[in-house]
Amino acid sequence: MSITRGLCVLTLETLPMPDSIPSLSALSEEFVEVICRLDPVAATAMGIHDYDHLLPDDSPAGFEERRAWLDDLSRRLDSSTPTDQLPVAQRVDSLLLRSRIDAMRFHLESLPALARNPVRFTETAMQSIFLLLERPFAPLDERKELLLSRLLAIPDYLERARQSLDQVPQVFADLAREANLTGPAYVDDVARVLERHFPAESERIEHAVGRARVGFSRYQDFLERELPKRVGGSHAIGEAAFNELLRREHLLDRNAQRSKRSVSSMSMPRSRCSSPKPSVSIPRTTGTSNSPPPSGTTLLHRRCERPTPVKSSGRGGS
Repeated sequence: MSITRGLCVLTLETLPMPDSIPSLSALSEEFVEVICRLDPVAATAMGIHDYDHLLPDDSPAGFEERRAWLDDLSRRLDSSTPTDQLPVAQRVDSLLLRSRIDAMRFHLESLPALARNPVRFTETAMQSIFLLLERPFAPLDERKELLLSRLLAIPDYLERARQSLDQVPQVFADLAREANLTGPAYVDDVARVLERHFPAESERIEHAVGRARVGFSRYQDFLERELPKRVGGSHAIGEAAFNELLRREHLLDRNAQRSKRSVSSMSMPRSRCSSPKPSVSIPRTTGTSNSPPPSGTTLLHRRCERPTPVKSSGRGGS
């Protein structure tokens, strides 16, 4: 996300430059514009508010649209912008754009378990609401209309997104069920905030929130009844894919083994590693309107912090 945000501030020198510079500028602008159109929640997070009333299309057709566009954009970048003809600053911009295109294509084509993670769909729905409610980029009266539009869109979004789920690693399925359970309570918190500010519109607000609640409930039913039939595979991407991500996304000419040796050489002494951890408070429920919805990362962090028994019998223990 941070790299995509960086593309929003690409600047090109105004001095006479090769013809390839305007082409690079146009492709960079297209990248940001289309990414924001295809992923409205990411656009909201970046501070681009042209699509705040929408949710993305995470259905199979939506993923295919992104893949086809990225393939086409990649071909046009190759043919229109010879990197060796660019000044240094624009060469960096070109490499950055190439990195983002290649990384996104790799996720869609080679890492579908990550691109189509069931936790991601719940996070997207909840984050789409949180960003509009908590960021004061416009008067609340304007943001309220955007919030209601997105709340009403949650059932259709989750219904279409679940069609993308094929084989899902067990840990993703478990986290998705846990994360999605917080959805209805969170939108109820949002309803209370909006009704406090707009009591005359309580009926509209309750209708939109009720739709969102139904969407989360139906998705929960799918996660508990149907998704277990699709569980399989590992959440680990493997060394070859990891090496490819280092090259495509991080522009690093190294592999996992070299990275591991580098980290090992910088490891802290055991005495420092075993020092008491600082106290960190992680909210376990949404509770208040300004509490961010728990993400899959937060839930995974909590899961990893749970004590692991030294011995376990049967299938018990978590």
